[in-house]
Amino acid sequence: MIRKKILIRLNEFHFLNPKWDYTIDDYPIILSNDDLILNKKVIIPIIHKVKHPEDYIACFYIDDFQFERFWNNPRRYLKFLSSYYAVIGSDFSIYTNTSLPVKLYNLYRNVVLTRLWQDEGINVIPNLSWPIGQLSSIYTDPYCKAKTVCISNIGLNKEEKYTFYKELHEIDKHLNFNHYIIYGTFDNNEINYLLLEKTTHIKQYINARK
Repeated sequence: MIRKKILIRLNEFHFLNPKWDYTIDDYPIILSNDDLILNKKVIIPIIHKVKHPEDYIACFYIDDFQFERFWNNPRRYLKFLSSYYAVIGSDFSIYTNTSLPVKLYNLYRNVVLTRLWQDEGINVIPNLSWPIGQLSSIYTDPYCKAKTVCISNIGLNKEEKYTFYKELHEIDKHLNFNHYIIYGTFDNNEINYLLLEKTTHIKQYINARK
């Protein structure tokens, strides 16, 4: 039984899906998504339990080990995810100081789950992530059709944030998304770096409760 389950997962995720379009590097291309009306919806980590999930947007901006199960058995959680107003795509970490194979594997997991959830009719806001200071098209090509993306700046120091916003402007020149949701922490000095006309800032949930 265990081998059968592993085989099913391998067939689904480790081989090209004939129904999907792929980048030149064989990453699934995420479908175009509508600009969801946030309506002051609260973004909460997926591990937080709420009575009325339809009033919330769930995110994966937490430690990777806390949501590995969504990758290991993705179809088990489809009903659970669909109960939320929307879900921000998974955020398996793409740290600057990790090895390239780890970065690329986590990128693959993020875009595969996002595309799977889209296919299942879940309202997904793609989560755009890249190693700060190492931006390349391999990290952005899977999102080329998206209209709205969410990006987290959690854990970045002052210097990294400057590079983050510099690279965000570079991304905007090439992909020109309609709307950016930036989730994390902010200060007044960051105002000069932002794409104000199409950016929504959402404070990290633990800070928003203080």
